[in-house]
Amino acid sequence: MYFGGAVDTVLMRVVDVTIAFPFLVLMIAIITVLEPGLTSFYVAVTLVGWVSYARLVRAQTLVLKSSEFVLAARSLGYGHLRIMFRHILPSFYSYMIARITLEIPGMILGETALSFIGLGNLTVTGEASARLIRSLGGTEQ
Repeated sequence: MYFGGAVDTVLMRVVDVTIAFPFLVLMIAIITVLEPGLTSFYVAVTLVGWVSYARLVRAQTLVLKSSEFVLAARSLGYGHLRIMFRHILPSFYSYMIARITLEIPGMILGETALSFIGLGNLTVTGEASARLIRSLGGTEQ
């Protein structure tokens, strides 16, 4: 992504194909191929969820690689690896943290929906809110 080229093009075409399908439909398909359960849910989230992060990283990399501080580092003779890991990557950690934070409720909702149709966590013994209240020392009603 920093260098562009064939690898960037192929990865972005894979991302485009993955984004073309609804997130939950792809997760249902992957979990159905694997056996339903929480492990399959994590595998499906990993296989489908990385595409939004790849797009974010690529967009930020394209913006940052032409910024002044990267051009200054390049003019000082720093190598590509140093520029990538010491200048570009730390610059978009805040975007990644914000994106992850905003996606957590969607993941919880997706797991709940998949559990409702029998493809998510099959060992649920009670509501998550009741378990949370008990763990905080409260009493459930």
